[in-house]
Parts: sequence; C-alpha cells; structure tokens
Amino acid sequence: MRIIAPLAIAAAAAHTAPECAQSRRPPMLVVRRHALANYLHIPKCAGTSFKRELKARGYPLAVYPIHETCFYDMYCRGAVTIITLRAPRAHVLSEYLECKASPWGTKVTNGTAFPRRGLGGGDGFETWLDHFLEANGTAALGSAGAYNCYNPWNMQARALACGPNGDSHRPTDVRWLRPAAGAAMETLDHKVDVVGLVELYAESWCLVEAKTSGRLPPECSCGAETRKERHVSHGVPAHDWRAFSPSVARKVDDLTRVDAAVYAAAVSRFFADVARVERTFKRTILCPGRRAAFLEDSWYLGRMVEGRFAAWD
Repeated sequence: MRIIAPLAIAAAAAHTAPECAQSRRPPMLVVRRHALANYLHIPKCAGTSFKRELKARGYPLAVYPIHETCFYDMYCRGAVTIITLRAPRAHVLSEYLECKASPWGTKVTNGTAFPRRGLGGGDGFETWLDHFLEANGTAALGSAGAYNCYNPWNMQARALACGPNGDSHRPTDVRWLRPAAGAAMETLDHKVDVVGLVELYAESWCLVEAKTSGRLPPECSCGAETRKERHVSHGVPAHDWRAFSPSVARKVDDLTRVDAAVYAAAVSRFFADVARVERTFKRTILCPGRRAAFLEDSWYLGRMVEGRFAAWD
C-alpha cells in the first residue's frame, strides 16, 4: 500500500488574526465579568451543547462567518479561545450516526450510496469505514466521496491545523487526510486558552470558569451536585464504541492516528490545567473515580500514542 506523507502546514505563521467582533445575539444573561468567548466547533465534539451553555452562562460570543469551520477561519484576537475534543473511537462512531440518523444527515446523504444497514451502526458502520479506507483514502475525497456528509479521516487534527481546502468536512486533497500532528499541537499550545474534553464535560466547564472569571462555582468540587447539562443529540441514538469488534476498532484507529496523537496531547494539557486550578483554589474538581473511569475507557490510546498514556497516570 502506498504511504502518503502528512501535509505539514505552518498554521500559525500562515494566518493573521483579526480583532474579535462580538455577535449581535446577546447572551441569555448579561454578566459583566464574563469575557468574550471564541469557541471552535468541531463536528460531534459537543459543540452545539457547549455554545448553548456559553450563552446560558452569560458569555458573549465572538462572531465568525462559518459554522463548524477550521480553527484559523474563526480565530481572532481579544477573546478567550475554547475548544472541546473527543476520544477518537467515540468521535468517529458519532460522525457516522449523525450522517445516518439526524435530520440533517439523512437529508444530505439522501440519494447517495451511504450505507445505513445495521441498527445503531452495525454492518453499515463497517461498510462506511471500508469506503474511507479504500485506496488509502483516495476513493472518498470531496463531497461526493463523503456522501455529502463527514469524512472521518483525522477530523479533529484537520480542524486545528487548517489545510488548503476550504471545506473542512470533506477534504479534496488526499494529503490533508493526515495533517501533521505538530501543526495541530502548535495550535493547542499557542492559540487555545481552554482545552476541554467531551468525556469530562463538567470539569471542562470548571476550567472555563476559572480562566475567564477567576472563580469556581459551587458545582466545581468533587462530590458536589453537578449542573444540568444542555445536551443536544440531533436525533442521534445512544451509542457506545466499546461494542466494536476488534476488526472494526482497528479500522477506526487507522482513520484516526493523527487525531489520537492530538487527543493525547489535549488530555495531557487538560490534566495539567486541572491540577493547576486545584492547587490555586485548594479544591478537587476531578474526582479520583471519574479520572480512573476516563483512563479505563482510554486504554486503547496507549497502543496508538507511545509515551503519552503513561504520563496521564
């Protein structure tokens, strides 16, 4: 099989950031202490839920012209920049189910050969994976190749690094299926103020509050009653990647090796930020049981990203 080299993009150097402009849509609560928030919405990373929560908590949102775009199309100066990332196996399954079951997904895939067979994924999911893996990804480029929906090749890394293709959902350049992990990590390290994790959603909000207001709300304490989440499912059924067969898991991993490296870096950053906030406020926000459950669910990344997993313990 021919190996195609990752596309290295010097993302930070190639883009200039404008000053942030506030959206004309006001927050639901006007609280002067809240900073202007700029949130990168990567598909199927709890973006709709997170943006609704930002508005509900009184954060004015920066305005940018494209929904679910790449980082440097929305990045601006003068706001707190926030992202949420998701473990690759859960992320890819959620992408498939969004295309299969949501009103938007069923509309855009109508009339294509999108494989819907199999309840909650099943055989249809594996057929979908095989389509994107065929010919090292070259058979699934552009809108038609992605059934007018999502292309799962390293979607999170693509969104953070930004490539030459204007459509961040459906790349047309095969090199962009494997963006250089270093470019995405540079964005994480130098441009993002708060890195959240979908799997630790409540604790991610504690980091946002600590960064923007310099305080922690009462729910940001291990054992406290958590705030009710504004979860938006888009009509996607409940799902669990742990039901994958070994062969399906390997196929998902093949599609997300760059994403796995980026996610591992994000987890390391997240744990370091949590530890810093806990020291500052002298309060435990990530319960030991929650941390242990997260690590147990993330075990497979230890085989994909050498050296990173041990640092989480």
